Amino acid sequence: MSRRVRSRSLLLTRLAPALVLAGGSVAAVAVATSSTAGPVDAATVSTSAAACAGWVKYKAPNVGNLGNQLDGVTATSAGNAWATNDNIASARIMHWNGRTWAFQSTPTGNRDELFGMTSVSAANAWAVGARYNASGENYLNMILHWNGRSWTKQAVPNPGTGDYLSSVKAISATNAWAVGYYVRGKPASTTQIMHWNGRSWARQAAPSPGTIDQLYSVTATSAGNAWAVGYEQTGGAFQTVILHWNGRSWTRQASPNAPVVATNISLEGVSATSATNAWAVGSYYGETTGKFYPLILHWNGRTWSRVSTAAVGELHPVVAISATDAWAFGDFTNSSGQVRELTMHWNGKAWAAQAGPDPASTYSILNAATALSAGDVWVAGQSGNLDFTARYC
Repeated sequence: MSRRVRSRSLLLTRLAPALVLAGGSVAAVAVATSSTAGPVDAATVSTSAAACAGWVKYKAPNVGNLGNQLDGVTATSAGNAWATNDNIASARIMHWNGRTWAFQSTPTGNRDELFGMTSVSAANAWAVGARYNASGENYLNMILHWNGRSWTKQAVPNPGTGDYLSSVKAISATNAWAVGYYVRGKPASTTQIMHWNGRSWARQAAPSPGTIDQLYSVTATSAGNAWAVGYEQTGGAFQTVILHWNGRSWTRQASPNAPVVATNISLEGVSATSATNAWAVGSYYGETTGKFYPLILHWNGRTWSRVSTAAVGELHPVVAISATDAWAFGDFTNSSGQVRELTMHWNGKAWAAQAGPDPASTYSILNAATALSAGDVWVAGQSGNLDFTARYC
């Protein structure tokens, strides 16, 4: 199942277990030696940019000591960021003030879940997910808004009998997109796209080509350029799905699939810097090898093409900073069955695995990322049973 949209209640699951990866040792992922000595514990260094070099880990709060993970992260400055905590009981939002992470009062209830986050200022942020409807024993879309003082629930349509929003992207106070999927009868699901116009959220027409269609990530660079990615499945056939907004409508774009016979093909992250530079990442399961492999696609303004990599594992978020600078994060399982972080970087010529922020953990999944600049990148996820955050600067 996709890490980015892991749910305690999802009726639709991927066919193969997400952690089934044979082989895949650290050497197999070709982890490059970074120029720094590795991640540093934030307790031993200043939080100023001048003192920061490479990856710095920051302790995050948890709800208990089981089942915590961070699925979303967003930032507007070095002293202002948010992340969504998803745990066994419910979901909460935490805030970074430049020194520490602390939970904020969050209008969520038992079994509610939060996945994606976005922000345009210190007084304007969004979080999306699904709220548990006890009376119907199902899930409904949930959107929360931060106005500089508090988080509040927003009215949002619910088109199905089970509704999930997995990602959100705002480019201004009057223009934001949220994507996900809704259940329309087992095992079918349909893509859903919501738009914020500054006053209300409204459902938008969206292509849904297969029997099972799900969108996991959305990005936008302008009012006339947005992307949403996920997958579709009809029968046993999986296919990547990339949708584009041109200012008038959402249309499906031709997108490469896995380079070998594969199942569980999915795109989980998308990020763009302009109309001619976008990245989409995900993974596929090689039927002949029994391993998951990263799937990396690039948009050059005309077509999407697959970019090869020797890495093994799954990629979840991607953050594009410029034409020569992008990050992608995820996880892989080594030959000992340990789930290790996967950190990859694009330098304008090739993608290469890098020494990441959580190398010592034997169970580490990087679910979300955001960047303010080339020298200020946040990543969030799970280390063991606890929330994990780190900053690259």
